[in-house]
Amino acid sequence: MRTGTTEKMRKNCWEHFRAEIKILEPTLIFFHGDKPRESFLENLHREGVQSRPLLIGNTWEDLCRKVEWKGPNFPHPFESVLLFYHHPAYGHFFREWESRVVPVLNELRKERVLPILSNTWLSLTKTDWPTG
Repeated sequence: MRTGTTEKMRKNCWEHFRAEIKILEPTLIFFHGDKPRESFLENLHREGVQSRPLLIGNTWEDLCRKVEWKGPNFPHPFESVLLFYHHPAYGHFFREWESRVVPVLNELRKERVLPILSNTWLSLTKTDWPTG
């Protein structure tokens, strides 16, 4: 499937998306498809926002990056984990959930990159996360 977006549309989308990220300060952002990854990473680079691949288990996972939101557009620095998967229209995301997504999320929790949830599905504070 191909997208009909133009460079101008992607730039305008970035302006709105950046404002949303600034307000929500998300811990985890899922992207679906290759085009969003390319455009998003280009915008990060253009603004001087740092991102880097995350080590998951014993391999570098191209589909997982960490972003440090700081600079003039982000007065309260924070970090987000980005996960890039196939577009759900292809059906891959559903099929990949147990085999690819869950292990990545569990590894990121084990490495203390993502929060661990309590039995009531509330996020534990970082000081409450298990260490071992």
